[in-house]
Amino acid sequence: MFVQTQTEEKPEQAVVRKRIGIHIPQEVQAFFCCLVLQLHLPILPLFLEYIITGQTKVENVTLTAAIFVVSTSIVSRNSAMLACGIVSSIIFSSLYGVTLAGNAPPTYLLIFGWIAIEATIAIHAVERYNRHVYELEPFFPPTVK
Repeated sequence: MFVQTQTEEKPEQAVVRKRIGIHIPQEVQAFFCCLVLQLHLPILPLFLEYIITGQTKVENVTLTAAIFVVSTSIVSRNSAMLACGIVSSIIFSSLYGVTLAGNAPPTYLLIFGWIAIEATIAIHAVERYNRHVYELEPFFPPTVK
């Protein structure tokens, strides 16, 4: 907690006002916005499905993995991450088709889907930490006037 003091000179006396609050650096705010808005907001429907129904369907996890992995990989600066994201997306798109084939989908697809989603989040979070905290790139670009 940082305390900033500010004085105002009045003819009779000096008044001291203290501003109390928590100062969070801009780069940490940018990284936090990235974690919440870019990495966790897209998978919020899966968490809501689990909260409401008590389970997540294999179909929903494989479809989310297919879209989330490629969309997150596209904004990466790492070309290897992009290549892995495209290949993973093709695989999970195919697995989504398997889940719709009519037979009971294998439960291991649920585990593989979550592993792909969480691995993508972990790798991209490290990259975004470097981008926002180390390189000081803002999450929301400044507006052009």
